[in-house]
Amino acid sequence: MGTWWGRLRAWFVGGRPLTREEVWGYRVWGPILAFIFVTEILAAASKTLKDAIPWPTISSTVGHLEARWPVVAVLVVGGIAMVAFHAVADPSAPRTKGGRTTRRARRTP
Repeated sequence: MGTWWGRLRAWFVGGRPLTREEVWGYRVWGPILAFIFVTEILAAASKTLKDAIPWPTISSTVGHLEARWPVVAVLVVGGIAMVAFHAVADPSAPRTKGGRTTRRARRTP
């Protein structure tokens, strides 16, 4: 079976090797997601830590912005809808080189 990391990688990409674009994507987005995860956990635990962490969570910041400007709620819902669409999009649909789904197949010159 292998390690948990090997099983996770097999679940994401199967048995094929990663392309250069995928490796680049993991190297860029991995540290960004780790930074966001750590800062969110620390901000969420700040009440437990007696307010030792001086920044709010992303959700409380977005909630504050939604209370001030209701159009922010539309942007948040639109973003969630776009992510959900790409998560469930037909895998056989035509895609760009970057992996985004398109309406029509790409024309070859």
